[in-house]
Amino acid sequence: MIEFIYGQVEYKEDGYVVINNANIGYKLMASLNTLAALEIGSHVKVYTDMVVREDDISLYGFASRDEREVYRLLTTVKGIGPRIAIGALSGLSADTIIAAIRSEDVGVLTKAPGIGKKTAERVILELKDKTDHMNVEASIEALNSPISEAEEALIQLGYTSYEVSDMLKSIYKEGMTVEDLIRLGLKEMMR
Repeated sequence: MIEFIYGQVEYKEDGYVVINNANIGYKLMASLNTLAALEIGSHVKVYTDMVVREDDISLYGFASRDEREVYRLLTTVKGIGPRIAIGALSGLSADTIIAAIRSEDVGVLTKAPGIGKKTAERVILELKDKTDHMNVEASIEALNSPISEAEEALIQLGYTSYEVSDMLKSIYKEGMTVEDLIRLGLKEMMR
């Protein structure tokens, strides 16, 4: 119904962003990846998906059409609603989710919040043939890197992917172990 909203980012909160378009503030539920891509005060185009329920009408916002497409695919799987799909896109990028589905890597999908082993298996089974047309930049090898493993460990300690992802990439040096990254990462987070 509403393909996208173009406007100025008024503010961001945990889980949503407000876009000012013609002096109307649209509240869009969004993944951490989308929130990270939007700067307060900037003019942006945010792709949307409207969910209408008996007791609620919600708009979900996405920084790219690819992310929205992955969200829509995820919500077709039994047991995955809009909030779980947004949570999955907060923990993993759209490319990573597609790469994991294509390679049938249940372990990667279970790293996403709200997706357990059975749900991950169902996602792979139901979506494997529906992702052939999508371009993917992520590889499963990159997901099993020390950075990815350290990020997962820090998330388990209560930090968000948004907080630790760029920080770990900036401190990583060739040959560092996962333990080294976690130790240095914790020091950085304490600053």
